[in-house]
Amino acid sequence: MKQVLISERNRYKGNLHCHTTLSDGRLTPEEICEAYRARGYAFLALSDHDTYYEHDDLQRKDFVVLNAYEQCIDRAQREPFGQGKCYHFNFFAKTPAHHELNIPPVPDYEDKAGINRMIADIKAQDFLCSYNHPYWSLQNFEDYTPLEGVDFLEVFNYGCYIGDGLHENQINVYDDMLRWGHCKPLFCTMTDDNHNVYPPDDYRTDSFGGWVMAGADELSYEAIIASLEAGDFYCSSGPVITYLAVDTAEKTVEVRTEPAKSISLSTMGRRGDRTEAEPGKTVDHAVFSLRDNDCFFRIEVTDADGRRADTNAYFLDDLFNK
Repeated sequence: MKQVLISERNRYKGNLHCHTTLSDGRLTPEEICEAYRARGYAFLALSDHDTYYEHDDLQRKDFVVLNAYEQCIDRAQREPFGQGKCYHFNFFAKTPAHHELNIPPVPDYEDKAGINRMIADIKAQDFLCSYNHPYWSLQNFEDYTPLEGVDFLEVFNYGCYIGDGLHENQINVYDDMLRWGHCKPLFCTMTDDNHNVYPPDDYRTDSFGGWVMAGADELSYEAIIASLEAGDFYCSSGPVITYLAVDTAEKTVEVRTEPAKSISLSTMGRRGDRTEAEPGKTVDHAVFSLRDNDCFFRIEVTDADGRRADTNAYFLDDLFNK
């Protein structure tokens, strides 16, 4: 029996991390929405710092604006600028025209239990939570594995990559949190975190470099949130995944993509697999075997320029016990 996890049904492109003139961005909410809409995006989360705003006047039939904000918990004020650890979380309202958000007191950086209570308090008001750019935040295993209630992890942040010159491949953090963390399900995203010091048409812009492709029957606020909450999306900085399915009888996973350099499988342990293109050629299809003790698998696709697409992790118990 085949379970199709990614298909060519409606896939809507969106950026889940964006700043405007309401905090430290250079473009107004209206300007940045129009820039993304003009480039084929279907949705955008406006996530300005530390204050929650609603933007329902910007909703369009062909463009959804997710109401969000980014909560910062900084240890930086106790250390030289740029050398202090911090937590940054995006919170996304699950319904438009939500209501006034009651933001709880911000806990101290070292108060992990207090941070988890803050996450729980905000999520209880009908929000989803993303843990942002751990590398930029100078964080390590001891900082992120105690987290609870996180729905998404940024595995690539384009703004940190192009603006700050940071590597920003955080897929190892995703594996750590899946293996030893306390968040399940946990989905992975790629975002821009754009501030637009350079305008959208400048080659140095921090927009349009990381996105998610959400599967939904229609383009609406509620449908996009439902897709995100269910993990019905993949994330990318370039490659396109057109099909992903698991054959539970044969214990295999099949992947189809647009032409790529490699397609790889990762699991709970160090076992994995990879289909690599011959020099001068591309691959667009792979079939991998699954083992009972793999626990979970995820797929990564890399193109000739080194750009990646990552699927969410799929747990075998969830797939094989359906």
